[in-house]
Amino acid sequence: MQEVQIALLGYGTVGTAIAEILKTNASEISRRAGKHIVIKKILVSSLEKKRAIYFSTADFTTDINEILNDDNISIVVEVMGGISPAAEYISQLIEKGKHVVTANKALLAEQGQTIIDLAKAKSSMLLFEAAIAGGIPIVKIIKESLIANPIKKITAILNGTANFILTQMTQHQITFDAALSQTQSLGYAEVDPSFDLAGIDAAHKITLLATIAFGIPISYQQVRVSGIEEITQLDVQYAKALGYVIKPLAQTEVSGQACAILVYPALLHRSHPLANVDGVMNALYIDAEGLGETMYFGAGAGGKPTASSVIADIVEVVRMKMVDAMHRVPHLAYQSINRAVNFSTEDTLSSANYLRLMVEDKVGVLASITQVLANNNVSIEAILQKEPEISNGIVPIIILTKQARELNISQVMSDLKQLPCLQNAITRIRIY
Repeated sequence: MQEVQIALLGYGTVGTAIAEILKTNASEISRRAGKHIVIKKILVSSLEKKRAIYFSTADFTTDINEILNDDNISIVVEVMGGISPAAEYISQLIEKGKHVVTANKALLAEQGQTIIDLAKAKSSMLLFEAAIAGGIPIVKIIKESLIANPIKKITAILNGTANFILTQMTQHQITFDAALSQTQSLGYAEVDPSFDLAGIDAAHKITLLATIAFGIPISYQQVRVSGIEEITQLDVQYAKALGYVIKPLAQTEVSGQACAILVYPALLHRSHPLANVDGVMNALYIDAEGLGETMYFGAGAGGKPTASSVIADIVEVVRMKMVDAMHRVPHLAYQSINRAVNFSTEDTLSSANYLRLMVEDKVGVLASITQVLANNNVSIEAILQKEPEISNGIVPIIILTKQARELNISQVMSDLKQLPCLQNAITRIRIY
């Protein structure tokens, strides 16, 4: 059987898992690909570190030129992460006519349009199944399986770290900091978890989903992002009492020419299928014309789940690299990424909301709060007020609003901050 030589850029958790699976499942993968896939070069930052060896054919190198100038290497897998030097390396590889598989969602969300335009010009494939939902093959599903069904809306849990933290807070009644510490000790979060907590990681992923679902240009700067850092155990308990669970959602939808791309913690009703997606798991809930609502669930991160998606892309390149570029599946699902949309603004976006205020326990406080909402045309669905558990004179007031424009809610938040009775920052969580 003919051999295909590939190279890896990076040999951390995912890179090592790719090599292990390619070696362990070599026979099955070859039967599917029609060719033997072997690793010839692996780019690493240092040659001193001791590493697992799965291919005797593989040479470790610190010089990208050894890969760029090797004409026998036709496919390169980028799993080094980060923007630079990954962007420069991928561009150089494409210029050399090589095909690229990447798991780098940050790079694709922030610079992907330029790189994909280059790949089109050079007739190179650039595949990125592993960049969005780890082991869930959602890119192929959207690109190919849902061709006949225009997608209206995607609601997803795309960050396992954030989901694990909120799950621990819900199931074990622990604080945010304690849940974060557990997440890090188990290896589910980076030493610096800011991208996960602030919603940036999920924003990169939902950006790419919006592009392949709707045929719009990659639009990372249009994502409206809120993180989970301000969620407290008090919010978790109130959500539970109201029949909700708090989940880290990523959402995108189109209606006519209006398009919204959002990342935010949400009160999700217990009856919703995504409410039961716990721990580090990911899931996507898609509403498409003709098909209706479907859900895709699985491991969104980790070495082997991510490597599985990478290898699926490698096999796709092996099968299709001799096919004329016009007859391949388009890089971003559509032959032309030119759909004109108007992205959501504070004036067009609306939602129901959960507001938690910590206020002085005084007569007239509730009246002053409700007056602020009335002044800004925000209707109240419900108000909850409990007696303080400790006698410090501070009580939580929970307000559930009806659907309201983002502009109005922003003004409500601003006006409430001016009330002398307010003792802490206001917590606002959208209700899905």
